[in-house]
Amino acid sequence: MPEKMTWTVTIQVAGGPTLADSQTMTVDAYDLMEVSVPDNAAGKEVQVQPGEASQVRLLLIKSSAYGDKLTYSLGAAEADEAQRIPLDTLQVLVGKGSVGLYGKPPQTFFFYNTLGQDATVTICVGRLATTV
Repeated sequence: MPEKMTWTVTIQVAGGPTLADSQTMTVDAYDLMEVSVPDNAAGKEVQVQPGEASQVRLLLIKSSAYGDKLTYSLGAAEADEAQRIPLDTLQVLVGKGSVGLYGKPPQTFFFYNTLGQDATVTICVGRLATTV
């Protein structure tokens, strides 16, 4: 059964403009997972979603702690530090175009944590059932 996912974003510039948007999209399914990434984790594997990158319409990654020392890679546990993506703030990708910026399907994430504290990472994926 199709699921409706609504997202809202507001950006306010101090003394400047406010930009806001809200949209609802229909997806065939969503996955929501929470994973503990302990301090000193080196390549903690998280299976996120089956299927092709073109099926993903929304990807949200949030954490209980952020910083340049909490990173992840896609599909390669042995990715060197230069290839890892810092989880330094909330990350939200909406639409085929923004998810496509990864360059590969967001199926398997590998998390690395040297923040000096454990982190709880929440991942939400909205996807279609077929490749488009």
